[in-house]
Amino acid sequence: MFRFFAAFGLAVMLAGCATGGKKVTEAQVASIEQGKTTQAELIASLGQPTHFTHRSDGTKVLGWAYAHVGFAGIGNETQGLIVVIGADGIVKSYTRSGSKP
Repeated sequence: MFRFFAAFGLAVMLAGCATGGKKVTEAQVASIEQGKTTQAELIASLGQPTHFTHRSDGTKVLGWAYAHVGFAGIGNETQGLIVVIGADGIVKSYTRSGSKP
């Protein structure tokens, strides 16, 4: 009987919640202005990106990702923000994606 409860307790712990990454709010996204916001302002507002890529043309791609899986897989949420920074350090474009609007 003890083994059953130990196994059950382990299964409950493994099925718990998991969260990772950096959640970005609507207000933070709304503050991004193409052609005006700088890379430094973006990082000051959003924190360090979860991924960063340098392109051969001098542009950079910064990304912030967030994922939350609720208890037993209920209440999932994903979110992504990709920002292209020009060689001049200014935001050229951005794309937002996710499982919730």
